Amino acid sequence: MARAEDIGKGPARKPRSCCRADRSTVRWRTQGRAPAFLIAGTGRCFPCNAYSDAGVDRLLEVFNSALATACWLTDIDFGRETTMWLRLRQIALVADKLAPVEQALVDVLGIAVCYRDPAVATFGLENALFPVGNQFLEVVAPVRSGTAGGRYLERRGGDGGYMVICQCDNHPPRRERVAALGVRTVFDRDMEDYALMQLHPKDTGGSFLEIDAQHGPGGLDADGPWHPAGRDWKAGQRLDRVTGIVAAEIQADNPAAVARKWSDIVEIPLTRTAAGDPELELDNARIRFVSCSDGRPEGLGGIDINCVDHAGIMAAAARYDAVTGPDQITLAGLRMNLITAAS
Repeated sequence: MARAEDIGKGPARKPRSCCRADRSTVRWRTQGRAPAFLIAGTGRCFPCNAYSDAGVDRLLEVFNSALATACWLTDIDFGRETTMWLRLRQIALVADKLAPVEQALVDVLGIAVCYRDPAVATFGLENALFPVGNQFLEVVAPVRSGTAGGRYLERRGGDGGYMVICQCDNHPPRRERVAALGVRTVFDRDMEDYALMQLHPKDTGGSFLEIDAQHGPGGLDADGPWHPAGRDWKAGQRLDRVTGIVAAEIQADNPAAVARKWSDIVEIPLTRTAAGDPELELDNARIRFVSCSDGRPEGLGGIDINCVDHAGIMAAAARYDAVTGPDQITLAGLRMNLITAAS
C-alpha cells in the first residue's frame, strides 16, 4: 500500500476552482504500472470534499476504481503531476583494449564479470559487465575501426568515462519529454522486457546520457533484473571491497549550462554541492557537474564508489600506479573517489 511518506519532491500545481481543498500536497506516482494518489497534510483533497485526511487508504482504493478516476481525470494534467523515480543503474567506460582494463577492475575493486553482451558486436564493440552492489560498471572496447566508441576515444584522448545510464519506472513520459525538448536520440528501442533511449551527446552536453526501463517481474526493484547485465547478474556480485556507485561527475567547459540541460531532460531541480557545483539528486545517487581541470575535454570524468575495504583497494591500485589521491584512484581514465560506507 502506498504511504504518504513516499511522496516525491517537486512543485505542485495550485488547486482548480472545482475543488475547495488545497491540492498543493497531492502527488501521484506509479506503483508498478498502476497509478495511486498520495496525500500529505491534513486537508480534504479529493473533489467534492468526500474524503478526510484520515482516509488515505480509502482514497487509494477508490481512486483505483474506474468510477473514482472518472470524476477527476479531466482536472489534472498527469504529464506534469507525475512524480517518477530515476536511478543511476550503470556507468559505461570506453577503452582501447578490453582485457587489461577488465583485469585491473577485478584486481583493484574486487569485482567480477557477470555478463558479456554479444549484441554490442553490431556496433563493432566487445564488452564486460561488472556488478557493483546492485549497479553496474561496463567496459566497452572497439574491435574494428570506424566505430562510435573508437571516435569517442580519439575525441577524449584515451580511455575514460563514456555513458551515464539511468533506470526509470515509466519510459513513455521520458520519451515524450525528450521529444518536447527537441533532444535527438542516437539509439531508441523497445523490447518485451526492456526499453532504452540513448541521447545525442551534442544535445545533452557532457557525456552520453541513457534512460532505460526494465519491464516484467521485479523490474522496478532496486536489485531487480537488468537486461544489459544478462539473466543471472547476481552470480557475479562481489561485495568485499565496493558496494555501490553513489555519484557520477560530468566535466564540461560550461558545467552550469550542461547541468541545466540535464535538469530539463530528467525533470529534477538542480542543487549545489558543498563546493558550489551544480548537482542532480537521483533516487540512489547524484550527478554533479564540474569544470574541466585535467586537460581532457568534456565527458564523464569520475564516479564516487562506496567502499568497505579502503586499504585493500589502495594497495591494489598502487600496484597499477593508479593512486591519484588519499581517497582516489584512476582506472581506465576514470577518477574513482572512494567513499567509506557507513558501518
